[in-house]
Amino acid sequence: MTRTFEEFLLEDFKNPQEALAFFQVAMEEFLENNDLAHFNLALDLLIKSQGSVTQFAKNTGISRTHLYKIFRSKSEPKLSTIKNILNELGYKLTIIPLKKVA
Repeated sequence: MTRTFEEFLLEDFKNPQEALAFFQVAMEEFLENNDLAHFNLALDLLIKSQGSVTQFAKNTGISRTHLYKIFRSKSEPKLSTIKNILNELGYKLTIIPLKKVA
C-alpha cells in the first residue's frame, strides 16, 4: 500500500525531534519571509500528527472550525490562540534579542 506524502509526514512527526525541526523551519520561513501559509501548514500537520483535530480543539478551547480556518490561511490567529496551540503541542513562545543587548 502506497502512503501519501502527508501520511508519511504525520508518521514522521510522531518523533518529537522531527516535529520540532520541521516546526522550527516553518517558524523561520514565517519570520524571514512573512510566509504565514507555510507556518499554518506546519500547524495543520503537527496538530494532525497528534491525533484528532476535534480532540485538539477540545483540549485548547479553540473551535475545530477556527483551527481549519487557520490551517487554510482564512484566519490570522491572535497571539493568545497561537500560545494555546503551541502549549498543547508542547512548545512555548520565547523572545530573544536580534542584537546583543548592552
